[in-house]
Amino acid sequence: MDDNTRTWLRDLFGDPPRDDTRGPGLDRETILRQNDMAGKVVHVTIPGQLVEDADGNPIGMTPNLTESSYFGVCMTLRNLAEAGLTPDDVPNIRIVDEPRKGQQ
Repeated sequence: MDDNTRTWLRDLFGDPPRDDTRGPGLDRETILRQNDMAGKVVHVTIPGQLVEDADGNPIGMTPNLTESSYFGVCMTLRNLAEAGLTPDDVPNIRIVDEPRKGQQ
């Protein structure tokens, strides 16, 4: 696509929306609940898959799968500070370093 076409499309439809889906973050109560759950066994249900006939019409679902796992939580100091907490407030949460530019 050349620059003239891009310009024409921007004029026609406007600039695309910014890809900014960041929410407000975790609040204090949620972090404290996660701290209480850390190290405990939790059960996670994975929904079944849709089953279709040869024509693509849905005819059923496979069974759900339930798995057990230990609940673990990692956060950065910034996550805690934004909620008004310190590492002493949440001893069961693992504190990790902030990601550096280019890391995910």
